[in-house]
Amino acid sequence: MIETVLMCLIGISVVLFLLSFLTSNSFKKLEEEIEQNQLQSMQEMYTLKKKVQVLEEELLHKPELEPSTFSPSLPQKVTQLKQNGYSVREISQMTQVNEHDVYRLMHQQNEKGGFL
Repeated sequence: MIETVLMCLIGISVVLFLLSFLTSNSFKKLEEEIEQNQLQSMQEMYTLKKKVQVLEEELLHKPELEPSTFSPSLPQKVTQLKQNGYSVREISQMTQVNEHDVYRLMHQQNEKGGFL
């Protein structure tokens, strides 16, 4: 009786031992896939960082608008329209200048003591 139990236990242990070699391959495959995904994500992060760096450089080297870019009457026109109660969007449409530039003109006029 004990001999039979021992033989069964030895047989089961041999089967489990052989199965352990088969399952280790699946773990290796999983590890390789994870490593591959990590490498791919690192490459994507590198390219994204490079693209962001290029965009930042383009923005930093973009020439700022100088007041001389506009006609001499444009700041006064923007000031007058703002004082008449028009919104920045409306001023932008009336003067055909984008909203960012209207804000800049308003800020420049404010620094000179104009309005706002």
